Amino acid sequence: MDVANWRADSRVLGCRLVQDIPDFGRAVFEREAGGELRFFLHSPNGPLAPGQASLRAKAPSWHPMMEELELGRVVVREGVMPVQVDAGMAARLLAELYQGRAPAFLRKAWYADQMPIEVGLSPATFRLAHREYQRCLG
Repeated sequence: MDVANWRADSRVLGCRLVQDIPDFGRAVFEREAGGELRFFLHSPNGPLAPGQASLRAKAPSWHPMMEELELGRVVVREGVMPVQVDAGMAARLLAELYQGRAPAFLRKAWYADQMPIEVGLSPATFRLAHREYQRCLG
């Protein structure tokens, strides 16, 4: 995924940085007033099976020599927010995107054990939206 639609949303009680993910839903970084940074995937018809997903920060297609990093495993739950990570991992995901890497969650589909699904975030256009997000945070 080299095309991304990142946007910063200013809200009365906080700030969001959102990327729409075609055929999945969206990725959201959110910080509410007085709260910690959080990240979650929102998917109305989530195809990911509950369990453990692997999380990697991949090199973008325009920089194939960049090292891919293994970031660990995250819990996938049933529901419209199948992935939620703590503040530390959310900050790490922001840092990887800022450096140009593309974080990707890999998990089998709930409807087919042998069908892996990759949900990826794109660093394309990220920095511009990130600047707006930082302004919102003040």
